[in-house]
Amino acid sequence: MRFLIDIADLRLPLQNKYTRVLRALLRESQAGAGLAVRILNGRMVSAQVPNEVSEPVWWYAVPCARIVHPRYWVCAIKLLVFYFCTEFAGKPLTHRRKDELGWNLAYSFELFTPSWRKRLAQFLEVDLDPNRNFIFYHWLGERGFTIESLLALHDCGTDEEISAAADDILVLCGTSWRYKVETLTKLKNAHGFRLVFLIYDLLPIDYPSLVTVVQRRQYSEYLCGVGRIADLIITPTVFTASGLQAFFAQRDISSAVVSTVALSSASLRGPGEISQRLIDLGLHEKKFMLCVGSLRERKHILWLYALCTRLRVRQTDLPLVVFAGSVADLTIVRHLAKDPNWGNAGVFVEAPLDAELSWLFQNACLCLQPSFEGGLGMAVTEAINYGRMCIAGDAASLVEASSGLAEHLPHDETIWANTIQRLSKAGECLDTEGASGVPTETSPGVLAQIRALLAEISGVQ
Repeated sequence: MRFLIDIADLRLPLQNKYTRVLRALLRESQAGAGLAVRILNGRMVSAQVPNEVSEPVWWYAVPCARIVHPRYWVCAIKLLVFYFCTEFAGKPLTHRRKDELGWNLAYSFELFTPSWRKRLAQFLEVDLDPNRNFIFYHWLGERGFTIESLLALHDCGTDEEISAAADDILVLCGTSWRYKVETLTKLKNAHGFRLVFLIYDLLPIDYPSLVTVVQRRQYSEYLCGVGRIADLIITPTVFTASGLQAFFAQRDISSAVVSTVALSSASLRGPGEISQRLIDLGLHEKKFMLCVGSLRERKHILWLYALCTRLRVRQTDLPLVVFAGSVADLTIVRHLAKDPNWGNAGVFVEAPLDAELSWLFQNACLCLQPSFEGGLGMAVTEAINYGRMCIAGDAASLVEASSGLAEHLPHDETIWANTIQRLSKAGECLDTEGASGVPTETSPGVLAQIRALLAEISGVQ
């Protein structure tokens, strides 16, 4: 029996919770003769694990062309007009407008230098919105670009097709709704392997306002497909597992087996390392609070920053807030940069490496997670692991993630303000195993848990 780990998300330019989970599973699988694979053109092929995460090669792979069709210049000009108008006027684009402009970027792609491709792709959030991402690559495909050549960030091996045995287990642990259920169904029927999905959360279902109607329908259809073909679906929290079971029950999908596993083996561990950019921000000499998460509206970053800025008027020695994560919404970056207190009240560390993030957790006086819509809650878990006091939203999944060790508060400014003032002055560490700054693994690896669950399902030890 082998564990076959799909490494699709390791091709993304992010050091985040998903890549950490993937790398943890790869470490576990390699210890047991496992194999890294990827799904390519309806086949399952062997893959090499990239050592470093780099920027998407599709920003660089397409050569710059001097002569292209005249209408492509019109596409480029229109796109630049919207970019500069948005940049200087500060009025954000609607999701529908970003969808429309994705066509302009795809059809004027080779007119831009790689740096401008990157800038415009981030401006249109091409890699963040699954629907827009799919359509954008479809448009590039219409123009003759091979999608796999654009997405392959590294030499992923020889594309040797895998012949899986019936007792092999294919684990898909990337971000949800990236996989084509039809392709997976054909592969499973052809090879007979068992199929395991990891579903991190149900935000598109639980909070439909966070996504478009089309995206919610797509996600629901994806989950239904997963429920029908998966041998096992695992989730990191009981809250998500319960929600998924209720979702399947409402749709008469009785074949899906849903269980909860601990992701402690994927958590940050070990001492961190301060980098030059953290030194340049003066964080080695300052007391600071830490908020880890992508800059997006549902993370309530601007709400937290505005609250801390007002608190500094009453408490001048309030530590600054360090925001660490990826940029999902450029308007948030612009709002923060325009504030005259920015730099003193708060700073931003974009896409921190694991060593940097570990150092930030080790040295923060307080961790803040103002997410009230729930989610995986790994940042809360890691704050607790490093012995940091943590204030978080009161979503059920976050309460579960902290095991009740964090201060979980409702979306109320007064309550948050009073708690931040009290705990930032205390500066105490939690009395946990991770208080030394070196989190310890308290449960078996994820694959060991999967093996035990499958054995329980089949009645075989």
